[in-house]
Amino acid sequence: MQHKLIGIVGGMGPQAGVALHEAIIRRTPVEKDQDHLSVVLMTYPGEITARIFWRVAPLSTRQPVCSRSLKSCSFWG
Repeated sequence: MQHKLIGIVGGMGPQAGVALHEAIIRRTPVEKDQDHLSVVLMTYPGEITARIFWRVAPLSTRQPVCSRSLKSCSFWG
């Protein structure tokens, strides 16, 4: 059985994407390693606005990185 691909776009803290991936692994019922979901984790910590400014930063500063990340996700499936 082929799994759908989950794309995680990180950068809002170095451990955030990893923590989400770990939660997915823990909460996915599997009988063998091959039953796990396919996941691509992309992080761009140097390109994303600092967390304390994220909510007040103009959308125009956040959108390019988010758009590139989503395009990368679509490339992987």
